[in-house]
Amino acid sequence: MLLVYGISNCDTVAAARQWLQERGIAHEFHDLRKEHVDAHTIERWLEELGRERLINKSSATWRTLDRTQREQVDQGNPVPVILANPTLIRRPVLVGDDLLHSGFSKADYENLFPRT
Repeated sequence: MLLVYGISNCDTVAAARQWLQERGIAHEFHDLRKEHVDAHTIERWLEELGRERLINKSSATWRTLDRTQREQVDQGNPVPVILANPTLIRRPVLVGDDLLHSGFSKADYENLFPRT
């Protein structure tokens, strides 16, 4: 089962979920605000995706971080900051068998889920 991590009021997450639904791709939604992910999961996402792909520096949450927190995200261990601020994660995050992807674009999704 494909897991979609995001927040319910995010337009990008809504667009991604609609794209999946229109193509009949079954998925389960996990709201990052209500169902927090654990440190191990974030560490794995960081390892596989990298900071640039996982952390959304354009987010309102990023702008609220103080200098020390931003430096920790950029140069130290970002996991504690992400755990405290899960909306730093670039959304949505898709997790499936042999799949880990963050963000949404129709072109990316067409490549990830080619029509058969």
